[in-house]
Amino acid sequence: MRTAIIVPTVNRSHLLARLLYSIHSSTIKPHDVYFMVEEADEATQRVLKERMGCHVMLGAFGSYTKAANEGVRRTAEPYFLVANDDVIFHPDWDVEALKLMRDSIRVVGIDQGDGRTDCFFLVDRRYIAERSGVHDEPDAFFHDGYRSQFCDTEFAELAKARGVWADAPGALIEHRHWTFGKAEVDANYQVAIASVDHDQRLYQERRRAWAA
Repeated sequence: MRTAIIVPTVNRSHLLARLLYSIHSSTIKPHDVYFMVEEADEATQRVLKERMGCHVMLGAFGSYTKAANEGVRRTAEPYFLVANDDVIFHPDWDVEALKLMRDSIRVVGIDQGDGRTDCFFLVDRRYIAERSGVHDEPDAFFHDGYRSQFCDTEFAELAKARGVWADAPGALIEHRHWTFGKAEVDANYQVAIASVDHDQRLYQERRRAWAA
C-alpha cells in the first residue's frame, strides 16, 4: 500500500533538497512524493527538475490550501499526507502511523515537534470518499476558503469528533517553523501571518455549523 506525500511549495527552492532527502531516508514503506508548484515559480521548477524521486505538479493554486486540495485530487495512492516545505521527516514516521490504521481509524496524527498532532496527519483516502474531510462538501480534503491557517485544525477536529482519529506515539515530522525559532521570517511566513485573522474567523464560523 503506497503513500502519497504531497508538498505545496513556493519560492523555497533552497529547502527542497533537505526535505526530499529526509523523506526518502526516513520513509520506510512504498511512497511517492509530489511537489505542488506554482506555474510562475520557475526557480523551484528548475531545482526539482534536477532531482530524482519526486513528481512536480504545476498550477495557479494561489494558496497553500488550494494547492493541498489539488494534490489530493490529482493523486490516487491509498494513503496520503500533506506536509509543508519547511519540515524534516524523522525515521520510521510512516511505520508508526500505519500501525494504527484500521477500519475504525482513518486518520493518524503525527507530532510536529511540540506535541501537536493536528498539523500533519496520515489519511486513508477512503475517508475522503466515504465521509469527506469537511462537513458540507463531498469528497473534500480542506475547505478551499482558508488561505493557509486553520484548515488543518478543522480537518483534525472533525475527524476526532467522528471517532476516526488516533495519534501515533513516536512518529515525528519536525516543523522547522519560525515560531519555534528554527527559521527566519520570510515572505511565505509573512503571507501566512497576514491570513491568520481571516482564517480564524472562517474557522470559528464553520466550527459553529459542524459542531452544532
